[in-house]
Amino acid sequence: MSDRISAIIPVYNGARFIRDALASLCAQTHPPAEIVVADDVSTDDTREVVADFARTSPVRVDLFSLEKNTGGPYGPASRAFPRTTGDFVCILDADDLFAPDAFATYLAVFAAGPGAEVGLATADFMTFRDGTGETVMPSYFATQEVLGPVLNDSPTGVLLDRDEAFRIYAETFAIPFKGMLRREAWAEMGGPNLAYRHACDVEFVWRFVSRSRFRVRMLNRPLVRVRIWGSSMSSNRLLEGRELVKLFRDMLRTLPDPAHRAAVRRRLRKELFDLAYNAYKRRSLRTLVPAACGLAAAKLGGLFRREAV
Repeated sequence: MSDRISAIIPVYNGARFIRDALASLCAQTHPPAEIVVADDVSTDDTREVVADFARTSPVRVDLFSLEKNTGGPYGPASRAFPRTTGDFVCILDADDLFAPDAFATYLAVFAAGPGAEVGLATADFMTFRDGTGETVMPSYFATQEVLGPVLNDSPTGVLLDRDEAFRIYAETFAIPFKGMLRREAWAEMGGPNLAYRHACDVEFVWRFVSRSRFRVRMLNRPLVRVRIWGSSMSSNRLLEGRELVKLFRDMLRTLPDPAHRAAVRRRLRKELFDLAYNAYKRRSLRTLVPAACGLAAAKLGGLFRREAV
């Protein structure tokens, strides 16, 4: 297999930021063979900014637009994937940035093996404030206690076995989908599940760790800079909450370990409570009624089930 990398940028109204994202890809010490920009029917100058960048870009930029807006980044990313030719694929949000040696580091993580078993190389990320560049969170991994017994300072990361990945994901979604994916792994999984919009990334990683023949390597070093600014997909809390409830229920059907299932049940109850509360505040009976009923059923079920503590 070659070291050919394809980068995908899904974008909607990203004119303010996408030039920086493109520049971070072109500045890689191991640059991608191509950048595919999937425009989700932007209404600002996104396409013009990308076209202008492409005229002098050292890396080929393939810009295309969808026929109608999909409402999330993974619809455009899925449409972009067939246009890529790399053996490895990275997805970069239009407002985020890669560290200059990110691609070279991911390739070293894959090369550490074993063999073709590694399908996802992922790493820590940090956040910064738009406008000032001020660091908000220097390390996501440092905030996740569940990762403490797992991570080390190896330059090629830690290879997770399935039980370890289950334990981490049962406690928190601490295996980020911010990294590099082997092409065969994407194909095996059928790409993202577009029934999810706001939780599409965590659902994909869950399917990956629970059903794929491939494994994950995690690197304890931030390789992505995530921009914090005023508008965000996560602002639609009701839709995100409904998707997380659906995902937790899928996890309960799959996880074999009673302790892991108990951890997910606790997260499910909290998510149902938060969802019901947010629905009440927004007077959304469509969400409030099933969330409240689901919470009542979950709490009642706990009375008859001895859960791990």
